[in-house]
Amino acid sequence: MEGKIAVIRLKGENKITYRVEHALQTLKLYRRNGCSIVPNSPSFLGMVKKVNDFVTWGEIDEETLNLLNTRKKKDGDEKGIIHFKLNSPKKGHGRKGLKSSFKRGGAMGYRGEEINELIKRMAY
Repeated sequence: MEGKIAVIRLKGENKITYRVEHALQTLKLYRRNGCSIVPNSPSFLGMVKKVNDFVTWGEIDEETLNLLNTRKKKDGDEKGIIHFKLNSPKKGHGRKGLKSSFKRGGAMGYRGEEINELIKRMAY
């Protein structure tokens, strides 16, 4: 498993258990529309799957990573996590919004390569 994963927090702070909140803090996702770039490793994938109902995530490509790097970095650490603050996406999150998964027309969960298109809409 190589490469990097982009994780974007889409939901706020209400009704979150301690374990989920701790995983979000470890991923440096403190607020809505925060984006963290993490290594594609089993430990980070476990954290991402734990917070799957509050974030969207997928594999980021070089072009989108370079676009984010032109923005000012908010935070970086020794674990390899890079954090950016993004805007709300142009044209919204999707047909069903934040209440359903990406596979069902919503915004939450795994979106694969289509995370790059969302990041470009949020980084305007």
